[in-house]
Amino acid sequence: MLRSIIRLGPKFIKTKDYVFEDKSSIKPNLVKTWCIVAVAATFGSVIIVNFAVPTPDIQFDIKYYTSPDFKQYVDTNGTMTHSKETKNAVRAYYRDEESSKFYKTMLDYRSSFTEEP
Repeated sequence: MLRSIIRLGPKFIKTKDYVFEDKSSIKPNLVKTWCIVAVAATFGSVIIVNFAVPTPDIQFDIKYYTSPDFKQYVDTNGTMTHSKETKNAVRAYYRDEESSKFYKTMLDYRSSFTEEP
């Protein structure tokens, strides 16, 4: 036959009477329990901080390998010089923009042909 709550009830009542014999034993047991929990939480947090959090040199290595901007900053000692290809592309863009403005404004053939550029 399976155990039922009714059949297990007297066992729990005996345990309750054993644990809470008198009211004076509740307070020290509660204090002991909270002290044990506090010590365990402190010990656990110390273990996590010392062994689970990466050290600053590991954080630096992770950032160095995952961020191209940070890698360039470290490799150039903080000067962050840009590549020549990027500078040339930007200059070519502005040069093309200026020449397109010239062709739009100065060489507009919708006006008279007597205007000189």
